[in-house]
Amino acid sequence: MRPISSSRWRVGDRRLNGRPGISLLGFIDLTDGGFEVTRFDSCSARGAYPSLDDAVADFARRPGGHEFQ
Repeated sequence: MRPISSSRWRVGDRRLNGRPGISLLGFIDLTDGGFEVTRFDSCSARGAYPSLDDAVADFARRPGGHEFQ
């Protein structure tokens, strides 16, 4: 997971590091209500979470969980 700004993080898969576009799993955005996840592996599925840790865990809970960069 890497910060893009003070309110947005890029989430990627380290196993695919160096393969631009393929390693990107999605984004986490800070919103007024918490943290919003946008995932690219589920037709741009979205979810809202109360904490950054919960948002990161969304990526890890999926089958074949990923490491983050």
